[in-house]
Amino acid sequence: MWVERLPEEEVRQNCIQNLLRLSYPKRYIAVELSVKKASFDPRSAKRRIDIAVFCTLKGDMYPLLLIECKDTLPKESLAEEKALRQLTGYNAEMKAPFLGLVSKEGISVYWNEQKKRRQTPYLPTFQELVQAWQSLS
Repeated sequence: MWVERLPEEEVRQNCIQNLLRLSYPKRYIAVELSVKKASFDPRSAKRRIDIAVFCTLKGDMYPLLLIECKDTLPKESLAEEKALRQLTGYNAEMKAPFLGLVSKEGISVYWNEQKKRRQTPYLPTFQELVQAWQSLS
């Protein structure tokens, strides 16, 4: 399958390369993953997560990190908040402990801890994220 080389696609491809460099197993990375929304809205069938990362725990597969890719996303902007709401909506179905927004400007990874949204301006390694998830559980 060929994908048009749009700026957002370049961001996604760079993000995938970063995931691989940070030891995220290729077999656990899904691209353009369809999300079923609990709705009768026919447009909901077109909802897709740009990148989803999974992990296994005690033989079961779980979503670990959902990533939304944008061409440009200024920090602390309305666009950033809108993209985070979009990602949170996807996560209502997926229930991943970590969410990521990535753009040409960089990446932010979000999670909830003690009922507060936390954020880091970098992408942890796969092992760091798995360990963090286990400590949150």
